Amino acid sequence: MRRFLWHLRPRGAAGLVEALDQLSSHLVEAGQPPIGVLGDVDVAAALRGAPAVLAYRLVQALARPEGPGVRVALRCDGTRLIVDVDGGTPLVDPDRWQRRARALGGDLTCNPSRTRLVLPRPETRHS
Repeated sequence: MRRFLWHLRPRGAAGLVEALDQLSSHLVEAGQPPIGVLGDVDVAAALRGAPAVLAYRLVQALARPEGPGVRVALRCDGTRLIVDVDGGTPLVDPDRWQRRARALGGDLTCNPSRTRLVLPRPETRHS
């Protein structure tokens, strides 16, 4: 029950990379493979709010405990942040995910081996 409730709590609003690390740890605790996260982690760490929650929820939907492991590749392409998720289970209702991405100025494409979420690049904060 605790594991189920953990998945319902929204994550990602405070930062995508930290939320993915937590999800990976939670999956490992449940006996599943960790989520591999690679690429431009610094820019992705600046992703906050609704776009970060969408990216997190997408990875969470693909990295189902009963499915195969996933690898998340993050990269910037000009003004866009690209989140490629390889592996995992097929998305239920990809059109709904597409609408959510478009509402945030992004896009979503799916094929049997990869799901790609494209979001506007977050502005990095300089101290």
